[in-house]
Amino acid sequence: MNSIQLSHINMAYKEKWVMKNFSLTIPAGITTCVMAPSGSGKTTLLRLLMGLERPLKGSITGMEGQKISAVFQEDRLCEQLDAVSNIRLPSPRLKEDFVREQMAAIGLAGCEGQPAAELSGGMRRRTALLRGLLADWDILFRMDDKTGFSIPRLVIFFSLSSYTGTKNTPRSTMEQRLISSNSPFSEDARERILSQDYVSLIYHNETIPFRRDIILPEYLPQPVDWQYAVLNAPLDLYAPDIPAQGYFTIPKLYTLLDAESLDASGILELRNQPFFNLDGSRILLGFIDTGINYRHPAFRNPDGTTRIVSIWDQADQTGSVPAGFLYGSEYTASQINEALFSPDPLSLVPTDDENGHGTALAGIAAGTPDETAGFSGAAPGAGIVVVKLKPAKEYLRDYFLVQENAPAFQEDDCMLAVRYLQEQAQRLNLPLVVCFGLGTNQGGHDGHTPLDEVLLSMTFTAGRYSITAAGNETGAGHHYFGKVSGLGETDEVEITVEQENRGFTLELWSFAPDLFSLGIITPLGEQISPADPRIGATQSVSFILSPSSARIDYEIVEFRSGSQLIQVRVENPPVGIWRFQAVSRRYVNGSFHMWLPITGLGSPGF
Repeated sequence: MNSIQLSHINMAYKEKWVMKNFSLTIPAGITTCVMAPSGSGKTTLLRLLMGLERPLKGSITGMEGQKISAVFQEDRLCEQLDAVSNIRLPSPRLKEDFVREQMAAIGLAGCEGQPAAELSGGMRRRTALLRGLLADWDILFRMDDKTGFSIPRLVIFFSLSSYTGTKNTPRSTMEQRLISSNSPFSEDARERILSQDYVSLIYHNETIPFRRDIILPEYLPQPVDWQYAVLNAPLDLYAPDIPAQGYFTIPKLYTLLDAESLDASGILELRNQPFFNLDGSRILLGFIDTGINYRHPAFRNPDGTTRIVSIWDQADQTGSVPAGFLYGSEYTASQINEALFSPDPLSLVPTDDENGHGTALAGIAAGTPDETAGFSGAAPGAGIVVVKLKPAKEYLRDYFLVQENAPAFQEDDCMLAVRYLQEQAQRLNLPLVVCFGLGTNQGGHDGHTPLDEVLLSMTFTAGRYSITAAGNETGAGHHYFGKVSGLGETDEVEITVEQENRGFTLELWSFAPDLFSLGIITPLGEQISPADPRIGATQSVSFILSPSSARIDYEIVEFRSGSQLIQVRVENPPVGIWRFQAVSRRYVNGSFHMWLPITGLGSPGF
């Protein structure tokens, strides 16, 4: 396939020049994004490339014989047709079951038969996107309006044969055709995903085409939803400068939060009202945690059989990998029942909850009533699906300076767990409530981490809900809200290190367009002066009076949130009071937030 060449194009409407002597080369095999204010000619460029307009002067080459598909600013759906029919309208050869699978992958499960006129705005947009993606195309044109972007843009995708070996694979959904757990190299894929010599990278699907260092499918892409995919790359390529990959790309670490009793919530009192009939029947509860003790009576029916639909143990590699995934073992209800009625259940289904946190959470939410013990879960009639998370890799524990033996779990594993739970609910055609009893202090706390966005996207589908722990940090002193009154003003924050430890991390977030720089003064009086905040700016210092070192990384515009982020990493800090000076470099509101790691992840001594 050749590049597209526009040469010396002139185009005008009613004496108004839209293009004059305009030339552009659109390279083959990569994605091109054209961004410009409204009225600059993006729509005209699109119409010229698609052959809907002819230039007054100049030439366009490279489009000859190419099959094209387009996603316009407007959804352009046939209002009387249902979603499936709209998607198949330009591509009647698409199998209806295949279309339904793709719709489920981007959160459109349950609305396949609804007329377009009854779909919400978000559902209409995703239907239009999927229609364009699933068409047979060599070149895909996508026009974005201002929704979600400060500047409108035209995105030009070439077919993905040069990336995946599978032509016309939709990049936005990162379909499972990129790699299958049944493919000949799945054992190698599983080993690489679990290996300490490989890193996990979280990428928004639209950013992958712009990363020339990423080679698909060698990086084993695992689709999460229509937004995100998880890639795996050699550690030696990325470990030397992990922050350079971008904050949202690095999996955040989550730890366990407390599970409290139901009594204070009033759930049991409400559930016991007979006219409500609220026992969770025909509901699926999904748990992402440390696993479950499936042998416990709280998860069994009166006849001794299990109430658990399935378990995906990410840490166990002895069983069958779930369909469409690349690691872990899946145990079904029939396998669990066989184990329960055997002399040694764990020899048949070797998954357990060594920590006990996941079992406690599942018991509180869905435990079978035991009148003799005065116990009942909130939804004892619900079906149960469990994902046991695998422990975080050592390179992330080292990078975030996590204390030894602290339970820590990776964000990408949590994201894939959400996908697994959704697929189980889709298979059973049941509503799903995802229970997530973990937490972190990382991120801007504004709903823009990848896991936040995956959980939010899930709820766009009818019958999908998420419940997350609210945190245990009250009184821990791990958060500070600061505000300065003008440009150049400084707010000094003190952190007390009470005992020797391996180190700590710190995040400062400020909302655009405010900008801050950060200085550090150690307990021994050594300091790092506040630097001018610049894109990609980094300060690294090895202190003289102690074996301590510090690194400060600046992201002027963090990719997903648009906020400024300053990351600090201090190793081997001496005991005493550390002072952090936040200096306003661009003032509008003057406010910022600082977070230390959540209790349980950070080193002791704070």
